[in-house]
Amino acid sequence: DEFGISVSIDGDIAMVGATGDDDSGSAAGAVYVFSYDGSGWNQISKLKASDGTSNDEFGISVSVSGTFAIIGASLDDDLGTNSGSAYAFRQSGTVWVQQSKITPKDGDGDDRFGMAVALHDGVAVIGSRWHDGNGLNSGAAYVYANIGSNWVEEAKLEASDGNVSDQFGWSVAIDGDRILVGSRYDDDNGSASGSAYMYYFNGKTWYEYLKLLPVDGSGTDYFGNSVAIGGNMAIVG
Repeated sequence: DEFGISVSIDGDIAMVGATGDDDSGSAAGAVYVFSYDGSGWNQISKLKASDGTSNDEFGISVSVSGTFAIIGASLDDDLGTNSGSAYAFRQSGTVWVQQSKITPKDGDGDDRFGMAVALHDGVAVIGSRWHDGNGLNSGAAYVYANIGSNWVEEAKLEASDGNVSDQFGWSVAIDGDRILVGSRYDDDNGSASGSAYMYYFNGKTWYEYLKLLPVDGSGTDYFGNSVAIGGNMAIVG
């Protein structure tokens, strides 16, 4: 089942992905929801895509924030084989209800949209590591805002110096007006040394303002494999 392939927590709600779950078909995937009652964690729900089918890998990524959750299904085929998608869920009492399905306006086969997701205060960032905007598998990340029952595409992020096989969008994180995006195969410090990019929202647009590189970076370090951000601190694996 691959239970535990992705995890997210906010307050007393935890979500755990299981991409190999077979309820909707072989490896269609699922996400389990747990709630803390003061003494223990109890499963309260199991989430599945309303249109889930075999090999979608729903649950490859998950992020919960407040009453919203975003769940990636990077092998969904709506816009072509393995184009990928993400699903928005909203909490209603003790029940989590699918709100909408998210796909990018310019999505294409093998983009793997939804491989990485992050959510904060009704704004989601979704990685599409094999998108080809700056060359084959250069990668991209998309920003969506919750408006009513819809998730509206606000921005498409691509590295200003993006190149073939960088896989920008391998990892994503968001906190308030800042987004951090990992580019695991960027080559600034040697082949596949990796990097991460910081974006800032100025009230109108998201713009790239910083590229992070380690002082001792070297080839095949894969810096940017994972990222996290909180307040004025960021960490990159």
